[in-house]
Amino acid sequence: MGSRLLQVEDATRRREAALRQHTFFLLRVLLRRGVDLAPRDKAGTSDPYVKFKVGGRLLYKSRTIYRDLNPVWDESFCLPIEDPFTPVHIKVFDYDWGLQDDFMGSAYLDVSKLDLGRATEITLPLRDPAKTTEYLGELQLTATLWPRSQEDKEQLLTTIDVVDGATPEDTNEIFEGIITWSTSTCDPPRYGRSAANPSQPDGMTKNKGKDNCTGTLQIAGGEDMVIWK
Repeated sequence: MGSRLLQVEDATRRREAALRQHTFFLLRVLLRRGVDLAPRDKAGTSDPYVKFKVGGRLLYKSRTIYRDLNPVWDESFCLPIEDPFTPVHIKVFDYDWGLQDDFMGSAYLDVSKLDLGRATEITLPLRDPAKTTEYLGELQLTATLWPRSQEDKEQLLTTIDVVDGATPEDTNEIFEGIITWSTSTCDPPRYGRSAANPSQPDGMTKNKGKDNCTGTLQIAGGEDMVIWK
């Protein structure tokens, strides 16, 4: 028993030491599904969606799935992570049109427990801090933490250029979680404006020389999207 404990502690120290070697990370998340979520509507169902926050900042909001307590999202996205020792706060809400959305439970994802570059399947029980014994179902997701360089971090800031009407003053907000992206890889995309259509989202083109990728750049809240190829 003592030997096993020492092995666990040693593995934890090595993992934390590896994390401290880097100053910036991208967390790829595959939000797969919810199981046995709490009913919040009179009909005994809910319209759930999920928010991902770090340090109080909204990084991602899933789409809403209507009238389903076992929703399947299958949404893949990447989150910028500066401090892997700050957990990702995940909250589930029931969408109510014209009313305040109902809280359905929350959980924390401890990024520091992830092995770098290794996809980890995770089941997170949902809890209500005010009713800690109440069963609220669970979320199932897959998470992979990738270290990235200072250049990647700076490149992420250049995504400000793809947002129509954005100003240089918005740069800090971009990095602080207002914008994230969904893609098949976690490489921060590079963009340029199309000379033929410099002001419209469909006129954005990825700079030549970067690995091919497809996906969407998303402003938190899910309202404005830019598609790139």
